[in-house]
Amino acid sequence: MGKLKSQLEDLSKALQRLKEATELENNPIHQDASIQRFEFTFELAWKVLREIEKQEGLQVASPRDAIRKAADIGLIENQRRVVHIS
Repeated sequence: MGKLKSQLEDLSKALQRLKEATELENNPIHQDASIQRFEFTFELAWKVLREIEKQEGLQVASPRDAIRKAADIGLIENQRRVVHIS
């Protein structure tokens, strides 16, 4: 299995787990779990973008760079709406 395909499968699973966490009763433990799952999902997402961009011949140095380049090549519509990075 290719690296990108494996990463996409992992990202899909992480998104499902994040969704499950956000649907739980709101209490501090569930909130912490949701935050942890968000961080994990975000990490996988930017690494998927980095792999796609690498296949396009682009070099990516950071999550911010990956999001900007993804917008530049049309992978995402608007990087400011996807995640706000100040």
